[in-house]
Amino acid sequence: MTYLHTSTLAPDHLHGGSPRPNPASTGRRLKRNVCVGNRRTTIVLEAYVWDCIDSMLSRENVTLDAFCNMVETARRHSSMASSARLVVLAYFRLL
Repeated sequence: MTYLHTSTLAPDHLHGGSPRPNPASTGRRLKRNVCVGNRRTTIVLEAYVWDCIDSMLSRENVTLDAFCNMVETARRHSSMASSARLVVLAYFRLL
């Protein structure tokens, strides 16, 4: 099994170069508009989380709106974004 965690510094920093943030660790956030129930809303997630969601939806042949409706139905007290992250984590842990 491959260890997926990467350093927050680029490898050339280890060889005397200047430190550069690893793009995967910067946590760049992206917004997407979705329909949940009868309302449109915006979900803000890290780019790598959206990549995971896109992969999951493609594998399962589910639309983003359908996924968000499932998350909305199942979530309790956390935000939609936090609940979506947990679903992604659980999904890929079970693969």
